[in-house]
This record gives sequence, structure tokens and C-alpha cells, in this order.
Amino acid sequence: MSQEFERVIDPNEIRNSNCKMTKQSGPFSIVMTTVQKSPNDKREYRVLKLDNGLTALLISDPASPAKASDERCTSEKEEEDEDDDEEEEDEGGTSEEDSEGSDEESDEEGGGDKEKNKKSDSEKLSAAALCVGAGSFSDPSDIPGLSHFLEHMVFMGSEKYPDENDFDAFLKKHGGSSNAYTDCERTVFYFDVKREFFPAALDRFSQFFIHPLLKESSVDREIEAVDSGTQFLLAVFQIVMFWVLFILEFAQALPSDPCRIEQLLCDTAEEGHPMKKFMWGNTQSLKTTPLEQGINVYERLREHHKQMYSAHYMTLALQSREPLDDMQEMVVDIFSGVVKNEVTQPSFVHLKTPFKTDAFYKLYKVVPVKKMHKLILTWSLPNQLALYKSKPLCYIDWLIGHEGKGSILSYLKKRVWALELVAGNSDTGVEHNSTHAQFQISVSLTEAGMDNIQDVMTCIFEYLLMLKKIGPQERIYNEIKTIEDNSFAWKEQNDPIDYVDTMCVNMQRYPPDELITGDVLLTEYNPKAISNCLSYVTPDTVNIMFVSNRFSDVCQEKETWFQTPYSVEDIPAEWIKHWQATDFSIAQTEGNEVPKYPELITDNKTSKLWYKKDDKFNVPKAYAYFTIRNRRFNESAKTATICDLYVTILLHNLSEVAYAANVAMLSYKVRVHESSLIIKCYGFNHKLSKLFQSIVDHIAKFSVEEELFLAMKKEVQKAYHNCYIKPGELVGELRMSVLQHDYWSMVDRQNALGEITRKDILNFSVNTLADGCFVEGIVMGNISLKEAKGFESYLLQHLSVKPAEVVPLVVTEIPVGEAVLRVDGFNPQDENSIIVNYYQHGPANLHQYSLHNLLMMNMEEPCFDILRTREQLGYEVYNTVRNTSGILAYMIVVKGQAKKHTLNSLDEKIENFLVEFSEMIEKMTQEDFEIQVSSLITLKQCEDTHMKEQVDRNWGEVHGQTYSFNVLEREVVELKSVTLEEFKAWSRDHLGKSSQKKLSIQVQGNPDAASLRDADDTDAGIYALKEKPSLVYLTPGNNYVKDIAEFKNTQPKYPPSKII
Repeated sequence: MSQEFERVIDPNEIRNSNCKMTKQSGPFSIVMTTVQKSPNDKREYRVLKLDNGLTALLISDPASPAKASDERCTSEKEEEDEDDDEEEEDEGGTSEEDSEGSDEESDEEGGGDKEKNKKSDSEKLSAAALCVGAGSFSDPSDIPGLSHFLEHMVFMGSEKYPDENDFDAFLKKHGGSSNAYTDCERTVFYFDVKREFFPAALDRFSQFFIHPLLKESSVDREIEAVDSGTQFLLAVFQIVMFWVLFILEFAQALPSDPCRIEQLLCDTAEEGHPMKKFMWGNTQSLKTTPLEQGINVYERLREHHKQMYSAHYMTLALQSREPLDDMQEMVVDIFSGVVKNEVTQPSFVHLKTPFKTDAFYKLYKVVPVKKMHKLILTWSLPNQLALYKSKPLCYIDWLIGHEGKGSILSYLKKRVWALELVAGNSDTGVEHNSTHAQFQISVSLTEAGMDNIQDVMTCIFEYLLMLKKIGPQERIYNEIKTIEDNSFAWKEQNDPIDYVDTMCVNMQRYPPDELITGDVLLTEYNPKAISNCLSYVTPDTVNIMFVSNRFSDVCQEKETWFQTPYSVEDIPAEWIKHWQATDFSIAQTEGNEVPKYPELITDNKTSKLWYKKDDKFNVPKAYAYFTIRNRRFNESAKTATICDLYVTILLHNLSEVAYAANVAMLSYKVRVHESSLIIKCYGFNHKLSKLFQSIVDHIAKFSVEEELFLAMKKEVQKAYHNCYIKPGELVGELRMSVLQHDYWSMVDRQNALGEITRKDILNFSVNTLADGCFVEGIVMGNISLKEAKGFESYLLQHLSVKPAEVVPLVVTEIPVGEAVLRVDGFNPQDENSIIVNYYQHGPANLHQYSLHNLLMMNMEEPCFDILRTREQLGYEVYNTVRNTSGILAYMIVVKGQAKKHTLNSLDEKIENFLVEFSEMIEKMTQEDFEIQVSSLITLKQCEDTHMKEQVDRNWGEVHGQTYSFNVLEREVVELKSVTLEEFKAWSRDHLGKSSQKKLSIQVQGNPDAASLRDADDTDAGIYALKEKPSLVYLTPGNNYVKDIAEFKNTQPKYPPSKII
């Protein structure tokens, strides 16, 4: 290896290079005023270095339009002195997600949820992120996970703002959010908020790094068993409530296969190397073991904070509409108080690759949680951070991940061995840090691929041998470079919160003038570096993992922290010899004003097409979304399942042809949603029509061989299984099964799957379109009217579409009172129960919808604070509005542990909360009401940061057949007309009334799940696929649903409705 390649670069060396001080002014220096940026980026940048050593990147976005939000409703001083007694959780390194999905593609409710599409043309939120240049690598060896724990504790109040919940309450009150995460060598905190409250929020944020409380018992409370569902969590202890949330975060990661596999790989590292540490932290590492060893974790936590959180290795990025000079004054004033210690920034550049161990160079068989077959090959390489200009691993993974003719994946797919291949380095701390870089190839296998896994590996190693033989090719490098250059040149803005997160991390890794380009552009062709990287990717230096449920019987060992079942053995010498000796060549492949809203340009019995030319983003991109509606798609569980299988095969058939377009920055999606086949194409407009035509051609000429049909059928079966074994997915399926007349759950579909034949699929492809369809689409972007019509005409002509009437969806009316649907969960090793209380309003107009949104916004913080923080019901707690095909409702969702809370107790707590919340609404002042209305209006007016947001919002109107493209503006008008008295009266009518229509959907977890996981003989069969799964109804009362079909057939149906 060359000495140049072997030289390990300290991140500090990179970050401080080329940092010429251009101006000295007061307690700071201006490091840089110009950056390399996209021609499409109109933002202004400046980098400061404060006297305490903190480096700040200021991003002024003057292009963001100023509207009513410029008029500050409250002075900064008044905002700082507001009530600080609201409680909210520290979001730490986790984020809540709606388990039922959040976009149109996962929204099972027809017209979609308008609240989700809340962007419009107004001012963006302001955002800030701070990166501490120390992370989990700095954990003391006797307290694993301390850095992650400290990340959570930092947000638990400061001397200036002592209330534990002050920051999150302030942000949520003013339309913002926050989060944080801990990586190997850095810890990042970030938030966004309405611009007029940015200074006050920034002051609160800074205090976490100036004078955090880190109190040992800030909210001491006697709590019962803090049990996250793992065998490590202990019974009863008294500690800050925060402990519960922190431990539950690890519990959420327990069933994550990527987390489990990553930890198993880390366990193979050298003793004493930081990669071998358990970086999550849990009760065992942070409480039980330290207590046994007489370690005071609290004292060590404060000591760790004092050593690790120093201004001279903090980087701050903030974006707002203020001029740079104003932002500079704000940063200097607020962040100069961050303490600089005399401790050198933690550095690990002296360490070599951690995986030169016998344990790494082995074959591991791993039992996953989900149903899957996967091959994972991992290599450990020297530190790559200094090679960011040439990015040699990018060159290699581009070739290995190629999907066109002559590629590895093409070869494997033709043999029906693989579904997907992903190669490369994720650039996360675990895979890319100052000690080493990982290169990984992951292949999702079919059953046949699992049977021929040695041949799959042979194909991969022969391809690698071929790459080494032909050597680096500058032509290929330039092709990759051109793609990245084009993408960067027309790059659209990210959300400010995502952008500052990326920038504050880049400040730790790249010189100031390359903060924006360092992680994306290729600027140097370095064939020596490419060859050196390839020299490490060999058969005798690989770690092999076979991940499959097939190995339940043979995997008798368990990983320490996640309890992942695995076995380990030597890689057979004959395999390595074969891979090293063979040379197998695989061929390679070479005037007028634009209307504000989409216009209807085609409207007849067969189709309807909407069109809008872009006049805002000015990028050479376009979007073409089409839906083919046919009532037969969803007329029975069998036809719905045929559609799923058809699309799965179609996507498999498309992958090879479409990859060439994907390389040219074109993308597509094809899916079935209810009674629609949806096609989406987007990217650079020049060749977008070619991609669309290719997809249509594959639909028109659809074919499938028996072998591929059987392989795809098994994959669909696994997909269904992996859905309904998760309580969060199952509860959404149950709700829609009750509400929607023609809705077929994953359980229904798996029961229908067995009888489907290849002939059924072929008949579907031939007959369905001939029976009559209605096509509807929208084309937007840098594209002409003629070109837009060309998409529609090509689809209609090549699919020979005949007209058909569109049948509206019908929704069940829930009876007055309470109906309960309770079933057993399908996974006996999951102790999590989930309850969704659905309160149905019925058909509504836009004014009522706006009132519902306002109600939910007011409910969000107390719902979380009371049900999760105070009552400790579970880690996942939230409320939301639901618009199911025009029928309005709201839901409260709680996911808790079965052995800690019964479903009856969860339901009772929710109802008690609604009573308490009703009293809070009655006490609401005019000032508080106006603040909430203003915050919701700001969310509705938040500016689109890229074209896709605008397109997706308009597509939601087309797909839901509401066509209210100006709905957000109209919602703002409705919100401004709401009075406090009207809102209180509305709330009284919809909170806890005896006349309410309530449906409680409940999935029962297993209180004894931990004992099943501990048993030696239960691994096999626990997650076994059932060909005919069935719901187990639990009906302890007269108001309990005994059969979904019977229940909804006895209930009246609402007439077709739309909220417009």
C-alpha cells in the first residue's frame, strides 16, 4: 500500500486547513465569506470563529418571502418571560413516527390527510444545529452508552430556563421541533421554529451548552417496573422519569434487524478499540453494572460533560431570513458564553482498523426478526476521510451497484436468485470514521438464491476480480462525476432543519470553502486510491453474514446486548480458493404568465389530465404522476392480492431497463392503492418521457415465467407477514377494514394468496384494462403543454384503455357510544400492546376540518405530556386528524407494554385525559388561542423547499378527486375566522360526549413475551409463516366486535363525501 494512502488524517487537520482569518471584529473572527455552492443556491454564507473556539456557519436566505410573519406578535423579551411550566419530553436521539404512514403512498384513506400536506408559498422556518466533536467513541470503558445518555440529559433544563420541558414546549407552541443523535465521534442537536421566535429559541438552545442542569433527580418519582420488553431491564427503581424514555429508546431498537446486525459486527472488533463498545446504553450498562461495581453514574456523567462538551470543538450552523450581520450579532451575543475547557478534542486517528481479528474473518449465520433472506459481505479499510475529493469508494460501489445489463444484479435476477443489491459506505459514524471505513455489499435473496448462496458469492467475487484486472477507468469516473455535477448544479433546497444538521457535521470534516461540496462532489481522479481500496476487498479479508429465518435451529449463541441468535464458523478454505482462482468476465454497459395552480387540459370519459409549468424553482426537472382506476382491482381479497403480486413482478421486470434512466437522475414508482394502479416518474425532464414509455411498454407486454412467479409469490407472502406481525401496522389495517367497505387487510390477502396461479396474473394483465378504466394524471415542472399531453396519449394508446365509471369509496358509520375491536397480536415475542381510539365526526366542510386541526394542535402537547410523561403509558403516544374518504375523525394512539398496562387501563387513561383536556380548553385565554391559531397558520403557509413538495400536494388533490389546489389558502381564511367562543363550543361537542361515535381498535401484546425469548427451544417457529393466518377476536363485553365483516355489514354507510 502507498504511504500516501496509509497516512491517517485527523479530522481536525482537515477542518482547520485553509481556514484563513479574513477579518477581526470584537470577540470573534470572520473565517470565510464565500463558499463553493450550486448556481441554483441563492443563500448567503459566512463562517465565524468565536474567541471561545466555537465555529459558526451563518446562512441567510433572503429569497424566502416575507409576509405577515414579519410582524412580531410578541417582543423577544416577552417571549422569554412567558409561562415556562408546560412539560414536554426530550426528543433526544429518537423521533416519533406514525406507524400507519404519512404520505399518499402509505395513506390508506383515499383522499389523504390534508394536514400532512401543509406546505405553501410563504416563509420557511428558521433552524439551527450544533455539533459537538465527541461521541460514543469517548465513552468510558466501564459505562457503555454514557455519551448517548448525556445527549438526552443535556435537554433536561438549564440554569436560565430550569423547567425540564421549557425548550420543547416553547418550540411546539411556535410551530417548531427538535431532535438530537449521538454518533461515534460527534453528537448533534438541532431545532427549527417560526422566524420571529428564532432569537428566543436560540437563547434557550444555547443554555444547554452554557449551563445545563444535569440534575440527578430533577423530577424524582416513584415508578413501577421500568420494563422496555427486554430481559435486561430491571424491576423497580426510583430515578428521574427521563430514564424511562431513554431506556425505551433502546427497546424500540431491539427488533430492528439493521441495529442488531451492526452490533453483532461491532462485537468482532479488537478488544480495547472503541468500535467494540456498546454505544446505545441501557439499564444493564448504565445502572445495574455500575451499581454492582460501586460506580456513581451521576458524578461520572457530569465529569463526562465537562470533558467532552467544549466550545473549541463545537460547530454551529443556523439558517434564517435575517441578514448575515444580524445573525452574526445574534450568535456572538448568545454563544460566546459556551465554556472552553483545556482538554484536547478526542481523537482516534492513531488507531488502525478495528477488524483485523479472527472473529471478523468468519461466516456468521444470523436469525432476523423479520422474514428475510440476505447476504451481507463486509470489508474493513483504512480511514478514507482525507480522500473526500476523489471518493474512491463511490467509484467502486457505483459499479457493483449497477443494475443494467451485464451487472451482478442483472445476472442474479435472471436466475431468480436476488431481488435487490446495495453496495457502498453509508457515511455514518460506524461505517466511516477516523479509525477505518467499511465497505459492504448486501443482497436480498429469494428462496432459490438462498439455496444457491455460494454461487451468488462466486458471482460477486468474480466481478470484483474483473474490476481489479481492468483497473480504474477514467471514463467511468467522469461519467459518475458528470451525474453528480448535474445533480448539484440543479440541486433544490432541503428543509432548513435538515440542511443545518448536514452543515454542522460537514464543518467537522471539511475546510470552510468546501462545506457544501465536500460530501457530494468528485473533484479529483485518483486511480491509485481506487486500486488501493480494491486491494482490501478480497475473499480472505471478508466478513460474511447469512441472515435468514432458516437458521433458527442452528443459531444457538446470542449476542450480548440485543440477544440476536447467531452461529459462527470458519469460511471454508475451498470457497476462498475458488473465488481467488476464477476469472469470470461480465460485460459492462456504456410568454405567457404561468397559472398559480394546475389547469385541467384533458377531461373526457376515459381520462382527466392536469398540468402546470414550473415558474418557481427553475430547475430542469419534471414530474408525471398517473393513476389507472378500475373497480376490479379491489373487488375482493383475491383481486387485491393479484394486484400486489402483479406489481411486484412488474417492478422486477422493470429493474434492468429502468436502471439506465435512474443513473441519469430519473426515478419511478409503481404501486397499487385501493382501486388504482399508480405510476410516478420524476427527474430531469429531457428523457423523462422515455422512462415513462418504458414502464407503459412493460405493462402492455407483461409476462412472467413459472419460476419467477413462484419466487415473487413467496416474497409477497413474506411482505404480508412482516406487516401484520407488527402491532402498529396491524391496528391500522384493522381500522381501515372496519371503516372502508372494500378494504382487504394483509391478513385477508395472505389467506387469498395461496390459490393464486400464474394464469391469474396473466389474465389480470390482459383483461383488466380491457374491462374499462379511468386514467387521471398530473404533469408539472420544466415541461411544455404538448409534452404533458404526450404522456397521457402514450398511456391510453399503448394500453388500449376503455372508459369506465369511477365508483366512490364508501365509509362505515360508527354507532353512537363505544365499539371495541380487540384482537391478539400475531407475534408472541412482542409484549407491546397498542390502542387506537378513533372518534368519528362524519362528513365535514373545510371550516369544520380547520376546527379539527386546531383542536389536534392544542391537544398535541398535553396528550404527550399527560399520557406519556406523567402516566408513563408507553413510548409511542400521539393524536392526529383522520380524513377517510371525506369522513372526518380524530385519533389518540398509545403503544404500551402488556405486562405493565392492560388495554382497559389504557382506554380509561385516554378517556380521563379527554376530560382533563376539555377543562384545559375551557380555561384557554384569548392570547393563548391567538398564538395557537397563528402557529397553525404558519404551518399552512410554510414555503415549499423543493418542487416535489408542491407536486405531491397537488397530486393529493388529484388522487383524492377533490381538486382543491388552493385548499391551504382557504384553510388559512377559515382559521382566521374562528373565534375562541366557537372553538370552545366545538371542543365541547367533540370531547368525551355521550353522543360521540367511538371505535377503539386494540391489539393485545403478550405479557409473557420475555420468557418466550429466553427459552432455548422457542426460536424455531415463533415467526413461522402461516399460510392461512386468522384474527383471534377477544370479546369480553357486549360492545366488542366479534367479526369485522359482520359488524360493518350491520352498520349504515355514509354517502360519498369530500372535504373541499
